Amino acid sequence: MAGKHFKYVILGGGVAAGYAAREFVKQGLKPGELAIISKEAVAPYERPALSKAYLFPQGTLHKFLNKKPDDVIQAS
Repeated sequence: MAGKHFKYVILGGGVAAGYAAREFVKQGLKPGELAIISKEAVAPYERPALSKAYLFPQGTLHKFLNKKPDDVIQAS
C-alpha cells in the first residue's frame, strides 16, 4: 500500500470493521476512498457468536470449573 492515499481508514479487520465499511458504502463512499488495515489475511466476515451455553450444555461448564486439577486428569 506504499504511496496510496485513502480518505478513510479502518484499523482492525474484525466484524466491526466489516459493519463500518458497509455503513461507509451506504453513505455514498466512492471506490478507493476506504482502506481496512488488519493482520487478518481475509476480508471481514460474519463470525457466529459462540456462547458457553452452546459449548457446555446443561451446566457442564459449572461442573468442570468446580473440579480440582487432579479430578480433571483422572476423568480424562
